[in-house]
Amino acid sequence: MTPRLYFDGSLAEAVQVELDDAAAHHATTVLRLRSDDEIELFNGDGWRYRARLQLQRRGRAGARIERRYRADTDSGIDVLLAQAVATADKMDWVIEKAVELGVSAIQPIAAARSLARLDAARAERRQTHWQRVIVAACMQCGRDRLPTLSAVQPLAPWLAGRA
Repeated sequence: MTPRLYFDGSLAEAVQVELDDAAAHHATTVLRLRSDDEIELFNGDGWRYRARLQLQRRGRAGARIERRYRADTDSGIDVLLAQAVATADKMDWVIEKAVELGVSAIQPIAAARSLARLDAARAERRQTHWQRVIVAACMQCGRDRLPTLSAVQPLAPWLAGRA
């Protein structure tokens, strides 16, 4: 199986891109790929980009995109998961499995009886973390579109907005 990496930016055929630190580290240190190894990039736009890894100076890597193609990995059914915020490990697991099952959007809910309480600063940090969980799950399961992750909202206002 060709290694998949997430690229946060626009991609096109026949261009050279520089991978961010996390993707470069994953490719070179975790996967132990070498220069000119074949990789697959995705950025959440629904396309896959076949590329060749280009090792650069210490710790940096790029990719030369050869072609783009569609794999149609999404079901075509829009599924929204409204999930009460759970403790850290449980919430990560729920988000990961939801992505793998094909949800198109995730709405974290601040429920009155939830054990996890998030102030504004912590909610923002968790939001960033959950986005990384979504990217990792898409890399792992082969999805080409990233599910939408909304900001944490209390249940009553979220329900009122849905009516």
